[in-house]
Amino acid sequence: MTAHSTTAGATRREVYLPTGARWRCAWTDTTYEGGSRHTVDAPLDRIPLLLRDDAQLPVSA
Repeated sequence: MTAHSTTAGATRREVYLPTGARWRCAWTDTTYEGGSRHTVDAPLDRIPLLLRDDAQLPVSA
C-alpha cells in the first residue's frame, strides 16, 4: 500500500500527470510520460516539482 501525503512520515506521493506531455522532475531530472499515475519522492524538505515538456525554471542569482 502506498502512503498518502496526509500519512505521518510519508516520503512519497502518487501524482497524475496529464496526457499529451512529457514531465521532468526538477530535482532529479527523472522523466515521466503523461496520461498516467506515478509515485514520486516527496520528503518533508522538498515538494514534488514536475516541469512540462522542456520547461525551465526562471531562476536568477
